[in-house]
Amino acid sequence: MTTPVYLAEIARLFVAITLVVAVLGKCLATRSFIVSLTDQFRVPDALGPFVAWGLIALEATVAAALLMPVAQTVDLGVRAALVLFALFGLLIASVLLRRQPVYCYCFGQATQPLGAADLLRNITLVGACVLAMRWGAGEAPLALGTWLSVAAAGLVGFLMSAHLGTVVQLLATPTEEAPLG
Repeated sequence: MTTPVYLAEIARLFVAITLVVAVLGKCLATRSFIVSLTDQFRVPDALGPFVAWGLIALEATVAAALLMPVAQTVDLGVRAALVLFALFGLLIASVLLRRQPVYCYCFGQATQPLGAADLLRNITLVGACVLAMRWGAGEAPLALGTWLSVAAAGLVGFLMSAHLGTVVQLLATPTEEAPLG
């Protein structure tokens, strides 16, 4: 197998893991997610639960498609994830342009409003989808050990993107230098 095939698989699993965590986070904080949809994204109160559970079901379905061992299903999942993350990116960009603090509860409890790091994460996810489509994620079967290594790399990608806001904040915070000697 070639490097692009491995990269496509890492990208696919990075996207799948992100969606699984998003689904779990929304399920654990469903009430907060519904409130954020109705209060901050102007979804009518009566539709809030339906939109929330519909989005959760959509993300779960796309994640399942990405994890299937059938190339055509994976391809469909990658394309659906691309559209989903592109739309989320546009939504985040519009929030940032309006300069309003919005807590989305996209991954469960939100401690900070949407920011540039969230937009960057979405751009990265769109890029991962493009990479997976370009190099045919899911087309070549992987041995179990190889698959576990690729899955670990996808998990690392998720963890890095999930904590991107913290990393940016740490890098932006000025520190006092300790005196030498």
